[in-house]
Amino acid sequence: MTDLLPWEYGAIALLFIWGGFVRSGLGFGGAVLTLPFLLMIRDQPLLFLPIISVHLLFFPP
Repeated sequence: MTDLLPWEYGAIALLFIWGGFVRSGLGFGGAVLTLPFLLMIRDQPLLFLPIISVHLLFFPP
């Protein structure tokens, strides 16, 4: 992830915060609803899946 631009880091952070609010409000779906938006930033799913798995490990639904 070192080749990301600063605006991409900011957009990814905002999407993870938004995904947390979705999961806390709905109780499910934060990671599933966030992944398409993350793929709009960088179309590399293997770049985001490890971060999403760690996010779900420490903040379970």
